[in-house]
Amino acid sequence: MKKRILVDVDTVAFLRKAFNVSRATVWRALTFETNTDLAKRIRKLALERGGRLTDGRPAICDTTHNQTEKTMTQTFGNRARIVADLKTGDVTVWIDGEQESTYHNLTIPEFMNLQKEVETRAMNL
Repeated sequence: MKKRILVDVDTVAFLRKAFNVSRATVWRALTFETNTDLAKRIRKLALERGGRLTDGRPAICDTTHNQTEKTMTQTFGNRARIVADLKTGDVTVWIDGEQESTYHNLTIPEFMNLQKEVETRAMNL
C-alpha cells in the first residue's frame, strides 16, 4: 500500500491558504504523488498540525441496508459510522456512539466528501 498523510477538511483548507495552492496540489502532496520542495513543506506542516502518516490502507468500511427502516449504515472501523435515512434524506454521523452531526439532502458529491472525512477521522481515532 502507498503511504499518505491523513488530515481533516479544515487542515486541507488551512494548507491551501497557507501555501496559496489548489486542493489538488495539497492532495498530491499528502498522497506522495509529488515530491517537490513545496510538497515536502505541505507534508511537514500537515504533520505538525496533527496529520497522521499511514501506509495507505483505508479504514474497514461495511455498508448495510435496512429495508424495513429504510436506512443505510456505513461503519468505519468500530468507532465511526454514517446513517442515511432514505425516507427523509437526513444523514447522521456517529463517533464513539455519540451523534456528532446531521446533514439534510446532501448531493452525491457532498455525501462522498462526507464519507472521506469520516473515513479519515476513523483512521485517526
